Amino acid sequence: MKKYTTVALSLAVLLMTSGCGTDDSDNGGGDTTQKTKYEGTWAPSDGMTITLNGSTLKIAGNGTENDVMSTVRGTGSFSIDGTKKIQPNDKTVDKITHSIVTCSTTLTPLTDNVTIALNADGTCDGGWVVNVAKDTSDCIFPGDSKTVCEDMKEASKTIFYLDGNKIHTGDDEQSHDADGYPNVLGSDIWTKK
Repeated sequence: MKKYTTVALSLAVLLMTSGCGTDDSDNGGGDTTQKTKYEGTWAPSDGMTITLNGSTLKIAGNGTENDVMSTVRGTGSFSIDGTKKIQPNDKTVDKITHSIVTCSTTLTPLTDNVTIALNADGTCDGGWVVNVAKDTSDCIFPGDSKTVCEDMKEASKTIFYLDGNKIHTGDDEQSHDADGYPNVLGSDIWTKK
């Protein structure tokens, strides 16, 4: 079920990418007039919604992948850490740090095969039933050392690029600068609702 953890962590990455900055000399907080450019409700491509209001973020929604439906709810905060230039095209992106404060997740197996696999692994102490949601907030999946919510609550850094009514988020799988921010944008795009 490493795939579910990947889905949950992908959702955490979405949470991480909720902020903006003003210039490289900004060391947190940022220009409050700039915060408004990201305020509102955003829809990533995975069926989630992310709502940004001041320094508060909320995530809610369901995602289905590999015959498993995951539900995530969370709240947190972010700080504005300035901007930096990335390639290609010498784009200026906003740097942020996020921290998730509350988290809850469920997992629902949608097929017999997935249900059998979850029970065979003893994932979350077994007892899985097709089409029945199970709380996975405090579950440690095989191959992981932390619970789903422990992973999501770790403070992280990312970048944002605003393009009209779309936000392009940082690619956490690529290289990072000396301060821990991604150096490139990824393929995740959020659209303002």
